[in-house]
Amino acid sequence: YAAIINNRITKIDEVKRYVEYARQHNIKVLQPDINKSQAYFSVEGDNLRFGLGGMKNVGVGLVEHIVEERNKNGEFTDLSDFLYRMGSQAHNKRFLESMIWGGAFDCFKVPRSRLHAVYEAAVEMVSADRKNQAEGQLSLFDSMIQKDNKINKIEYPNIPEYDNQQKLKLEKDVLGVYISGHPLEPFREELESFTFNSSMLVGEDIRNEAGDIEETIYQNVKDNQSVSAGGIITNVKKISTKSNKDMAIITIEDLFGPYDVMAFSNAYEKFKNMFLENKIVNLKGRISIRENEKPIIILEDIVDWNAQTDSPKFEVSDKKLYLKFDFTSVSLRKEIQSILKRYPGKIPVKVRCSQTGQAHLFAERIDGSKALINELLGFVDEDCIKLL
Repeated sequence: YAAIINNRITKIDEVKRYVEYARQHNIKVLQPDINKSQAYFSVEGDNLRFGLGGMKNVGVGLVEHIVEERNKNGEFTDLSDFLYRMGSQAHNKRFLESMIWGGAFDCFKVPRSRLHAVYEAAVEMVSADRKNQAEGQLSLFDSMIQKDNKINKIEYPNIPEYDNQQKLKLEKDVLGVYISGHPLEPFREELESFTFNSSMLVGEDIRNEAGDIEETIYQNVKDNQSVSAGGIITNVKKISTKSNKDMAIITIEDLFGPYDVMAFSNAYEKFKNMFLENKIVNLKGRISIRENEKPIIILEDIVDWNAQTDSPKFEVSDKKLYLKFDFTSVSLRKEIQSILKRYPGKIPVKVRCSQTGQAHLFAERIDGSKALINELLGFVDEDCIKLL
């Protein structure tokens, strides 16, 4: 099966489909690992190991160099060892973020949040050392190696790991799928109480004598069948009708995979504020089966999961986030803006510059989640972050 998906996957969007198929056939998919993964998917015992080349912002050519270095000189021991041995070709920001968020560096036994907080400084340290070497100077790494045969270690900040929801969200952003867990796992019992889930969309293909598919029969669902379902919104595609009315196709993922929900114009106008990516919802509707098309749910009602359960709240309202840091630092300001953009919501963000005392208002509005606060702690002192 590893050979099949390696031959067929040409972009990250296709990874998800094949990983889901593997899981449906009881093949466990292991997360990417800098010391175990190959460039492509590989077999590891009875399991399938995620290939580093299947990650966002990770080129197969670079991965082949990583595997070659690993085979020649042994496994990488930590982040600084990896950066030093691979050199500038592996110092790209997007590449390193993908490796961190995708779990490829988990073997270093350092929380992903801490790796993300230090990787840029680590790159600068290693780059400076290699420059010194090129200029013939005694390097910090050389002195350390001569002393105890160990490369200089990075000091990691004492910040908490991302909470599980954010950890999995970032993981999916770079892998296309959830590998180390699923954000809906705590709600399995409630999800199983619904009358519909995506596993019911597995159909049986009817082929003609030439082997072409003439029809797909879905035995677990019927046309116009009323259903209840739940999951996390992963995509919203807005469509305009010929009469210039808005409607949408919403892709929702449950524990078994994705399914689509159609919101016609009336439903769209009524519920459009609910159609936000990463929002957990439950819904009611009816199945629509059309010839040569996968069944879809026609939306009748949809509610925020939080309004119906005692599950943790994913949104905060009627508050403001106050930050204090050096706003004159362009790199720091861009880093914080990048974090804020990953947590869209309704809460405004106000900043007091620690150098000038001036007040600023970010254009970004955020959700105020614990995951956001944890990320900010990598760049802003705890007593300079207030959600009031």
